[in-house]
Amino acid sequence: MPIPLSVSLSNLFEAYTHRSHSLVKGGIRETFLDPFETHPPTFETNVDHLMKHYFTSLVFNMFPYYPAPGKNPQTEYYVPLVWTDPVLFNVTLQLSAFHLEKLHGRGYEHSSRLQAESIRLLRERVEDHPETCAHDQTISAVAGLAAIEHEKGNMRMVQMHIDGLKRMVIVRGGLGAIRMSNGMVANIVFCMFIAADEAFPTIDLEVKDEKPHWYSQRLPQVEQRDYLDLEACGVALEFAAVMKDVRLLAQCYQTADDTDSAEHYLSVLSFLCASMQRIVSLPSPQLEEPDCYHFTEACRSAMIVHVFSQWCGHQPDPSIIVSAAQHNLKTHLKQVLFPGVTNPLLLWLLSAGAVAALGAPERAWFVGHLAAMVDELEIRSWEQMRGRLKRVIWHEHQDEGSHNLVWQEVEALDR
Repeated sequence: MPIPLSVSLSNLFEAYTHRSHSLVKGGIRETFLDPFETHPPTFETNVDHLMKHYFTSLVFNMFPYYPAPGKNPQTEYYVPLVWTDPVLFNVTLQLSAFHLEKLHGRGYEHSSRLQAESIRLLRERVEDHPETCAHDQTISAVAGLAAIEHEKGNMRMVQMHIDGLKRMVIVRGGLGAIRMSNGMVANIVFCMFIAADEAFPTIDLEVKDEKPHWYSQRLPQVEQRDYLDLEACGVALEFAAVMKDVRLLAQCYQTADDTDSAEHYLSVLSFLCASMQRIVSLPSPQLEEPDCYHFTEACRSAMIVHVFSQWCGHQPDPSIIVSAAQHNLKTHLKQVLFPGVTNPLLLWLLSAGAVAALGAPERAWFVGHLAAMVDELEIRSWEQMRGRLKRVIWHEHQDEGSHNLVWQEVEALDR
């Protein structure tokens, strides 16, 4: 029997999380679902195989730098919803079937049958229980359907699901309100908006930005560093404030090992998602000084490529917004790159653009202009260059190798 949506999930999370951990750790041939444990009803006869694939592959395929199962916030906070909700459970089976079909080069007959059932169940819920349409479980199910259609390249269906998600998010009072209920649900919805390159509802901009409990403890570590004054470099105040938050995350949280629990990791991930939502959503600065506008918009684009380039290849894939941001970054930088301009922020903006443009023709544009800036500022070594880059935002785990490759290309230029 399915568990009613009205039942509180708090006393069920521990049991369902334990079940999820056993599936994550075991191999597909080693562990099957306990026949005496319940899950929502489904016509699907291959539940064991599909759920095992979900737990051994897909729960690690949304964010980079996933922690061990015991710290995985998707296993801890999202999966218990899957076990208790018929619509979300069926969408999860559909997602797993689709991934297996794509992996093995099969047609989509299996996942298409599950898709028809997912849509039927969702329609029944909307018609029979409209009061549950903005619940975490229903929102998660619609985000899952959007993710599948996004991977198929069916953009009309993606848009339909995104429009539905927008309405549900607004009813809930914004993604910030959903984060307070279940941070992992909000993060998954956030990822879907980013992958679709879709504007977030503006309701979250009207709410005061709350800092997590560990923020004030970590702040002294950042204040000890000689960071660049972003406002003095022409970045609008609101954008600079969010960039400083991401700067703190980049310095203090290199990998999941820098957190001590799934709750801690979820808090860090949620703060990153909330910060990037703000970067994407803030309106352009309405100032008389045109350089401020271009530097601020260049920072918006550079932040998108800096963070989300690392997420490309994960599902849902944010490559579309990264590509668009890369072109926007180039457009705004062209308005401020003139001989004699030595704004130190340009080094980071150009290097971030070059990193994101790996394998693309724009790489040469970013590297060429970066070389000119390096000469203007008389930077002679990678150690000097790295020191300049670290004054803006620097994530040692991901940035050292990629930015060093850019520096090698700068050195190799005949100039």
